[in-house]
Amino acid sequence: MIQPQTIVKIADNSGAKIGRVFKVLGSSKKRYAKVGELVKFSVQKAEPRKDVKKKAVLLGLVVRQKAPLRRKDGSYIRFDENAVIVVDQKKGELVPKAGRIFGPIPREIAEAGHQAIEIDKGGHLALDFHSEASCLGADCTAGVWLMRRLILAGKPGLYIFHRQEEIGGRGSKWIAANTPKLVEGIEAMIALDRWGYTSVITEQSTGVTASNKFAYSLADQLNTHIPGAAYKPDDGGIYTDSAYYNHLIPSRTQK
Repeated sequence: MIQPQTIVKIADNSGAKIGRVFKVLGSSKKRYAKVGELVKFSVQKAEPRKDVKKKAVLLGLVVRQKAPLRRKDGSYIRFDENAVIVVDQKKGELVPKAGRIFGPIPREIAEAGHQAIEIDKGGHLALDFHSEASCLGADCTAGVWLMRRLILAGKPGLYIFHRQEEIGGRGSKWIAANTPKLVEGIEAMIALDRWGYTSVITEQSTGVTASNKFAYSLADQLNTHIPGAAYKPDDGGIYTDSAYYNHLIPSRTQK
């Protein structure tokens, strides 16, 4: 369990990297924190040129723990690290301080009421209307949800759920190197991993990944079928799993 003096990894892009817990929140007799609970910690290591500085005192929500966590069905889950995300409390709600959350987030976070999504009136995947949070969770959460809905709707295609995108694209890199026949005959790939509502990415840090012709074609389809949509080609991409398929698939975009 996580207790005072425990070293934790900060699993977001707030700028904090490593923290040391000095208080477990809850009752006065509470000594340990588990996934879904709150701690106070001091920043031991921080990224340069970020708002969060070393020695800052922050509120953290535990999202991963090394100690086995017993689930409601009697099974256990554990992680290789103790990790928290930085949160603020606003009007009684916990709001992530960062725009991106890295690594796996167990379902206990949602069960504790810290992550709830719904379809809003415009048909978009969104946080429920009570939330003031700025993100849905890990940056891939919306993509996983949408792909599942496509599968349930019987839409044909090859659906790949990559692992470990945030630590070097290990899943996509392994597929491209060891099982390239998996994507043989695939002419276009769409990675559902992009903040915002308008971008169809044509370039990533690895170079050009999709032609403008392909991007305009996809954008036109989206804009035709989604009321109020304004998708367009965007050459400002950074990186996602589709980058590793450069030599295997002609068009690879990110939206």
